[in-house]
Amino acid sequence: MIEAARSRNHEVIAISSALPEIEEQVVPMYKMPSVMLPLQKKYRLALPGYYPFAKILEEFQPDILHINSPCTLGFGAARYARTFGIPVVATYHTHFPTYPRYYNLTALEPLAWKLSRALYNSVNQTFVPTPQILKELEEHNLKNLTFLPNGVDVKKFNPRFKSYEWRSRFGGGKKTYCIVCK
Repeated sequence: MIEAARSRNHEVIAISSALPEIEEQVVPMYKMPSVMLPLQKKYRLALPGYYPFAKILEEFQPDILHINSPCTLGFGAARYARTFGIPVVATYHTHFPTYPRYYNLTALEPLAWKLSRALYNSVNQTFVPTPQILKELEEHNLKNLTFLPNGVDVKKFNPRFKSYEWRSRFGGGKKTYCIVCK
């Protein structure tokens, strides 16, 4: 997304609770104060609110904010946008409401949906990668949704081409990590 914006001559900065390990940053990247989650040590959760990045955005003067994750940083960015009258959009690529299922905490799923509604209904537009997810989000009363395919060629990258032999050559196991729907 950063490259696409830059290719259209937009200035971009990135604010995150963790920065990628890259040799050269193509845009200014700012790491926010965060804490490590006990069950997901590789995932860092930014401290709540927008105070840690308010000065950065005040100096940058963005025309629009983009949220890519339903986390504390996303909530902070949405609140900053509302407070200062900046349009804010989100891309939906983390199906957060289903996470409790994977941790055998299904009683928390209604809370996860409530949090998702609170975040995504507070932004101007949320872009959703599949019609199936769009329908599910609408069924859970999420608003201002737009289907925007993620650019995967479902004819070329299709489960019918699955090959465990090919996967094992590249270090993959037999688990399915991605499901392509049509």
